[in-house]
Amino acid sequence: MSTTRRLLWQLLVVAAVAVLAAWLTSCFLAGTHRLGLVGRHYSVHEQLQLSREQLGALAPLEQEYEKRWEQVESKIAQADDRLARSLRRDQGYSAEVATAVDEITRAQAELQRLTLEHVFAMKPYLTPEQYRRLLDLCADSIERK
Repeated sequence: MSTTRRLLWQLLVVAAVAVLAAWLTSCFLAGTHRLGLVGRHYSVHEQLQLSREQLGALAPLEQEYEKRWEQVESKIAQADDRLARSLRRDQGYSAEVATAVDEITRAQAELQRLTLEHVFAMKPYLTPEQYRRLLDLCADSIERK
């Protein structure tokens, strides 16, 4: 396999991983368009028909999730910037490009874990029906291609 073909395959694999990460982390984006974290949560909460009591009980979880989400999003943005600079400078699959790709992949995986941990942490505050609906929203979001 030629170097160019191998590079294209590697980039295709990276793109596939990025798409998979986007699907999973879009659990809270179902039916919304980058509304910001507050908007996404509101949309999901609305679909789950949460009571005032549930919203109040979930507020600390939501605040912590938002803080951690923003931290990981910042990591991804920084790694994206490094990748863009490396691509322009190196014009090939250099060690710096590979490192930036690895940083992005790790941060996206962290975002996936963070999102799933948040979904699972919500379970005690939801009725069984609401929890099943939340999992369905996540699964539907992942399945959308």
